[in-house]
Amino acid sequence: MIIAIDAPLSKPERGTMRECEMRLRKHGIACYPSGADWVSKWVDKGIALKEWAENEFGAKVIEAYPYASRRVLG
Repeated sequence: MIIAIDAPLSKPERGTMRECEMRLRKHGIACYPSGADWVSKWVDKGIALKEWAENEFGAKVIEAYPYASRRVLG
């Protein structure tokens, strides 16, 4: 089972943006900085949901960003 969650599932090691967020912005795709204080509760909930799904169902959990997919696919 694979579950995709539309939320950041990790925080940057340093700073406010992960490598994937910096790459999206270089391609003109807006995204929230997962390390920003105002986003942290949302990120924490995503991480908790991921851990719950992994532990409860043995699911593989991936991070999804439908807006970026829509932009790339036109």
